[in-house]
Amino acid sequence: MKYQPSMIVVTAAQADTLRKLSALLDGETAGMFTAGLSATGFPPATHFISAGQMPGGYLASLASPAALKSAADAATARTKGPSFTAAQVTAALGKCTIGSGRVDVIDAQTGLAVSVPEGPHEMIARLGLKLLRS
Repeated sequence: MKYQPSMIVVTAAQADTLRKLSALLDGETAGMFTAGLSATGFPPATHFISAGQMPGGYLASLASPAALKSAADAATARTKGPSFTAAQVTAALGKCTIGSGRVDVIDAQTGLAVSVPEGPHEMIARLGLKLLRS
């Protein structure tokens, strides 16, 4: 299985659904979305993040609500796990920001779009969030 560096931020309201979907889809993605974020860095968490090497199949299932619903239905049939409605899947995926470790920015000198590296801390800052302080 091919792994890809990725970062996913989801709203707190949809984090539980996405946690359950992730665990259902791939055993390796169980336990995701536990690092809390907020605008101030203090509770309560308004978002959660998972970052690191993620299975390519898992990431492919996040490409669209239809792909995620199809993957979830297949996993439910295979494992007898929980089922999710199309509305639940669409809502969870619609509240995600998915990063691949690169982001396009406009070069101030040339006015052209260039791809630059972006790590989890840069993504969190770009979204106006901070890791919760413990």
